[in-house]
Amino acid sequence: MRLFLIFLVGCSLSAFAWHGDHGKPKAAGDAPQGAPQDYMMAAQAREAAGEIYFKLMKEGPAAEQYAALAEIFFDDSQPLPARFYYELAVAKDPENKALQEGLKKIEDRLTYLDQRFKHFTERSKNEKKPNAYGSMAAIKFHMGYRREGVEILQTAINNFGEDPRIAPLIRTFQTQVANDRAIILALNEGVQKSIENGDVDAALKLVGQMIFVSSGHPDIMAVVQSVEKTKPQSIHPETLALIEEFSKQHVN
Repeated sequence: MRLFLIFLVGCSLSAFAWHGDHGKPKAAGDAPQGAPQDYMMAAQAREAAGEIYFKLMKEGPAAEQYAALAEIFFDDSQPLPARFYYELAVAKDPENKALQEGLKKIEDRLTYLDQRFKHFTERSKNEKKPNAYGSMAAIKFHMGYRREGVEILQTAINNFGEDPRIAPLIRTFQTQVANDRAIILALNEGVQKSIENGDVDAALKLVGQMIFVSSGHPDIMAVVQSVEKTKPQSIHPETLALIEEFSKQHVN
């Protein structure tokens, strides 16, 4: 589960499902000895998502797989990808009440975050301290709008100077981006080694993890296509189109 740091009344930082650490591997799939529980949970979520993507790549669309993927994204505090996959699940099985309830849960969460962002935006206009800016930035980062989150914090610094309550958030955001990048690079190395060894299935599972960690970053499409080029039709055409569409939903 990711951790989402948010400012509370009293200027303290509190855990609130922030876009947290996926666990930086020494090599693809590895966890360091004595890894903390958050690291292990993040690695498990990443691996579970990779397995689901692999199944979709091999077998094609399935409502239950979409829903399972949506739940992993939601538990990882990624509501926008969660909505994307729940919408696909409902489209495949529109009469399924459980899927409808799952989608509603995501939509309710997004509505709540939007309302909170508006609340903190109004507060930021009237307060002479940066607390509201911290909350606004954390919400944006949580929803995948990382660049906007950092820009909000920069605005707070411009307005209030180098406030000790803002600098830690910027460092936390920057650290998370760097950690995710390191994980993706390690996974990509694993993909290339699997291709060299002729193990396309192993490569596809790692590609699935890359998609999850990056929230569908467009750059991952090049890796997907490299595997497909190695063994044509190794990825179900509908899933290939789905991954490309998901990459278009990526924010920043």
